[in-house]
Amino acid sequence: MVWDAIFLCFDVKEKMGLLRILSWFAASGDSRQRRLTLGYQKWQHAVEQDFGASSVPLIYLLGLKKDLRMECSFEDHRLAMEAGLTIGSPSCCVNPREASWHARRIGAERYAECSALTGEGVGSVMDEVGRRALERMMGNEAGQGGVRVVRRRLV
Repeated sequence: MVWDAIFLCFDVKEKMGLLRILSWFAASGDSRQRRLTLGYQKWQHAVEQDFGASSVPLIYLLGLKKDLRMECSFEDHRLAMEAGLTIGSPSCCVNPREASWHARRIGAERYAECSALTGEGVGSVMDEVGRRALERMMGNEAGQGGVRVVRRRLV
């Protein structure tokens, strides 16, 4: 089984979800490869199905329920989120800038947000991951670092 991508998902309205993902990575080691290898050992079924034999998958940090972020009942919280400020309370929503910083820190491709209710962001995330996985696959087959484009003139 080849793993093309893994989504590390959390609810944007609950900062503790993001903190759990970050602590999981921190407990797994220091290098990206080491974190991935040790972290995935927690998924025994994946290890048993040749997970270790596949290339290192793309990692995406994904915030879910984006549509609920501004429904927080605390006025101070809403104002801070609109201003782009980070609030230290674990019960507050996750700030997108803060999540992007954490995504870079753990070696994820990037941070993205989506909402299943509104559909916002779902298509773009799936398109990007599919495109990146295909580029990697084509690069591996061609022995190059990317997709090879062949242009031919039709007569």
